[in-house]
Amino acid sequence: MTESLELEYKNVWKIDDASVRKDALELWRSLKALPAGQEEDRLNSLCVVAHDGDELAAVSTIGITYDTAVYAKVAWFRCLVKDKYRQRGIATELAARCKVALEDWAKTHPYEKVMGFGTVVESPHLTSTSKRPIWPRTGMVLVGHTQAGQQIRLVWFEHALLE
Repeated sequence: MTESLELEYKNVWKIDDASVRKDALELWRSLKALPAGQEEDRLNSLCVVAHDGDELAAVSTIGITYDTAVYAKVAWFRCLVKDKYRQRGIATELAARCKVALEDWAKTHPYEKVMGFGTVVESPHLTSTSKRPIWPRTGMVLVGHTQAGQQIRLVWFEHALLE
């Protein structure tokens, strides 16, 4: 890894890329990052990945669910960044790229009725960023907290219409 880090980001949303799936699975297993029984679901929800040469540095996944708090389907972002790549803006870049990928996908799949992009902030590494009510890079705003006190952030897609 060099001081001047230039990662290659790849959108794999709804693309069956065996190499990426294998690398993501190895990363999750090496860090014991997934509860038992969730591997296949997470593999099927891969969105944007980041490589440093041949090494997978970070992965992101999207889970689409109906959110009863906002009465709309939301694409929920999660990511995992290897320890040695943290604090370099990689999670932010993954989120920004996933937002674009999901908004584009949602526009071309209107029957899916996905209206927004959100995340639950789980990382303690985001404490300074989490003090900002609006994240400029993604447009996500603070909309509430989980029962555990974690921030819930959301941004609506341009095409969003609530029912």
